[in-house]
Amino acid sequence: MYEFAVVGMGIAGLSTAIRLREYGYNVVLLGDEKSASASCAGIITLQLEDVKDILLVKESIKVINELMKKYGIDEAGVTCRGFISIEDSMEAEESAELLKKADVVFKQFDAKDASQNWPWLRISEDEIATYTMDDLSVEADHFIKFLIKVAREKGVDLEKDWVKEIVFGEKHKLLLQRTGEVEADV
Repeated sequence: MYEFAVVGMGIAGLSTAIRLREYGYNVVLLGDEKSASASCAGIITLQLEDVKDILLVKESIKVINELMKKYGIDEAGVTCRGFISIEDSMEAEESAELLKKADVVFKQFDAKDASQNWPWLRISEDEIATYTMDDLSVEADHFIKFLIKVAREKGVDLEKDWVKEIVFGEKHKLLLQRTGEVEADV
């Protein structure tokens, strides 16, 4: 019997399953390689709108950094580090509050300082650049395949044919592709 069932074979799901396995838990990962992560631009950013999401991504980045030390950046498909967002002053203030709550290292620059640091950046005088240096850019498909390989090496069981659809709403639902059960403690 599994101690944890993780839903979603994207970056967050794979990182979570890998970390749980490293802590000695028996883990099954439900999903497929057509995750939201694989269809996104490949940016793993801490600049999100919810502290819980920021903390989850922060932990994912820790896992990824450990894997890059072991396997190398090229094998992982990581292409660069850091992320800049341009925000009005109110949004920048909200971002700063969230990032501080999650204990994320970041810097904010006014338009003049941002233009000096990044001359190619288009920024209005009333905007603020928020820079999170731990963020990553990845070749999403390559990176997902890399994480799947690591998950298998660590002993995470992968069940690709189970999840048909995840429906988000007031109460989230998981629609299964086939009948049967995967047993896990909740």
